[in-house]
Amino acid sequence: MKRRVARTVRLRPVYALNADCQGTRMKRIALFLVPVLLGGCQALARNDAAYSRSHDLPAGSRVVLDRALKMPVGRRSLHVQHGEVTRYRNLNIYDGYCELVLKTLSDTPRVIKPDTFTVTRFHQQIDYTQSSMRTAPNLRLVAMGGGNGDAEGDMGDVPFQSVMRLHSPRQPDVERLTCTIWATPSEGDYLTVKEMQDTLKGVFTLKAAPSTGAAR
Repeated sequence: MKRRVARTVRLRPVYALNADCQGTRMKRIALFLVPVLLGGCQALARNDAAYSRSHDLPAGSRVVLDRALKMPVGRRSLHVQHGEVTRYRNLNIYDGYCELVLKTLSDTPRVIKPDTFTVTRFHQQIDYTQSSMRTAPNLRLVAMGGGNGDAEGDMGDVPFQSVMRLHSPRQPDVERLTCTIWATPSEGDYLTVKEMQDTLKGVFTLKAAPSTGAAR
C-alpha cells in the first residue's frame, strides 16, 4: 500500500502581488515625472530672474529709448512713472519710478534722441541720506502719512535704488538710469526687473540679457 505524501503549497498573498504591481507602477510614473519636473524647475528659474528683487541685471542688457525726450534748460534729469515723463514733485514715491540722468548741465534745451544704450554696470543701493524725514518731495506726502518717521528719531522711509550705468557712442552725455521705490529700511525691497520694465514702458524698453550666473 502506497503512502500518500501531503504536499504543502505556499500561496503568495494577494496584497503582496498588489504591492509589487503598485511599486512597478509608481516607478514608471516617477520615471515619467522626473524629466517633466526638472524641465519645469528650469523654466521657473528662468522666469524668476525677472521677478527676483535681488537679481543683478546681466552685462549686455540694453535700455532702448523709444521716443525723443526734451531736457529743459538748467536740468540734467527726467523722471518716468507708469510710462509718462513727469516732474519729481508729481511722483508717487511709494510706487516705482525711474530717473534718467545726463552728465552735464546746459544753458540751452536739449533733445535725447531714440537710441539703444548698453548697461555697462548695474548695482543696487539704499540711499540713507534721503530719508523722508528730511527730503519728502512735497507736503502732500507728509499730510497723507507717507513718511513713517517720528519725533523719537526714526529716520523714516528711504529710497531703494537700482542703478544702471548707460553708454551709447551716439549720445555719450547720457550717464545713468536709476529706478527707485521708497519704503521703510526694515521692510522695503528693490524693484524687480519686471516692475522696472512696467514703469518704463512707453518711454523706454528694458531688455535684460540672459543671466549667466546666480542671483545675489
